[in-house]
Amino acid sequence: MAITINYNRAERKDFMQKYLLTVVGEDKPGIIASIAQKLYQSGCNLEDSSMTLLRGNFAMMMLISSSLHPKELSKNLEEIRKKFNLLMELQDFNYVEKLPSSPSPSLRHYLITVTGKDMPGILYRITSLLAQHNINISDMSIRIIDGNKEGSYISAIEAETDLESKIHPLREELDKLAKSLNISISMDPLDNDAI
Repeated sequence: MAITINYNRAERKDFMQKYLLTVVGEDKPGIIASIAQKLYQSGCNLEDSSMTLLRGNFAMMMLISSSLHPKELSKNLEEIRKKFNLLMELQDFNYVEKLPSSPSPSLRHYLITVTGKDMPGILYRITSLLAQHNINISDMSIRIIDGNKEGSYISAIEAETDLESKIHPLREELDKLAKSLNISISMDPLDNDAI
C-alpha cells in the first residue's frame, strides 16, 4: 500500500509548505531515525512531533515544512514505509493551521492525573466534565497496567483554560467523581514557562 496523500493546493515553489505526516505500524528500532534522516535529506524542517506506543504499535504525527511537492516527498519516504511495513499519510496542513505557534499568556495550563482500578467510562466521565466547563485538552496519555486480574488505570491529561474562575467548580466536581468511582484524581497547575 502506497503512502496516502491528501493535498488541496496549487503547487508553489517560492515558500515552504506544511504537511502533517502520520505514521503507524508495529514498533521496531530505527523507525524514527530512518524517517528523520530521510526528511533531513529531503530538505524538510521538523516543526512539531508527537510519538507514542500503543500496545506494541508505533504511532507518530510530525508537522513538517518542505519546498517539495507532496508526491516527491512521499516518493522519498516510500523506501522506509516498505522497509518497516508502515502506514503513512501525508496531509496538506496549511489550511488546517489555526492556533498560534506559542501558548497564549492568558491561558492557564493544568495537569490532571487519574489513577485507580480500570473500568469502562473513566475517560468519558472526566472529559465530559472538562467539556462542560469549556476546558480544552491539549495533551493526553493513558496506560492500563495489567499487574493483576484487574488492570490499573493511569492517565495524564494536560488541560487549558483562559478563565481561572472555572477551576474551583471543576475541582469540586472532579473530587465528587473520584469518590463515586473510587479512583484518585488530582489537578495541578503547570507553569506556562515550562510549556
